[in-house]
Amino acid sequence: MGKIAAFFDIDGTIYREGLITEVFKKIIKYELVEEDKWYNEVRPAFSKWDIRQGDYDTYLLKMIDVYIEATKGLSKEHIEHIARNVINQKGDRVYTFSRDKIKWHKEQGHVVIAISGSPIERVREMAGKYEMDDFRGTIYKADDHGKYTGEIIPMWDSVSKENALMELKEKYDID
Repeated sequence: MGKIAAFFDIDGTIYREGLITEVFKKIIKYELVEEDKWYNEVRPAFSKWDIRQGDYDTYLLKMIDVYIEATKGLSKEHIEHIARNVINQKGDRVYTFSRDKIKWHKEQGHVVIAISGSPIERVREMAGKYEMDDFRGTIYKADDHGKYTGEIIPMWDSVSKENALMELKEKYDID
């Protein structure tokens, strides 16, 4: 008989909002992206989604486009540093229900895994904070020198998540 696993998304399931927004604020603060990009490109899509007159995917994809552009050529160390800071500062802003369920599953001996469309650096930090057994997130590819290339392997679509689930099912012998 295989093991039991609990899978958690990060944005909106564990964390009460979108961590990508918090990281985006830090990227602006550290001047890795111009503030105008937020106000002119991302914010209009966010504002429409926020009042439920726009589509979340439109907002998310716009933010991802700007994020890819902002991180292209940057060292992974910069983004990993930002991810650590965001989780250290905001990582406790989670739903009580989700935090309790993670704890309960861990106490039962279940495998606890985060699968999120967020960049893997943030997912790794959040999974570590809540002592999860494994994680999967969107991979932003880097070259041999550790600089982001602008290429991604997404984890926000159902096909990618299903593939990750199948891989994790085999890895952990999950029923």
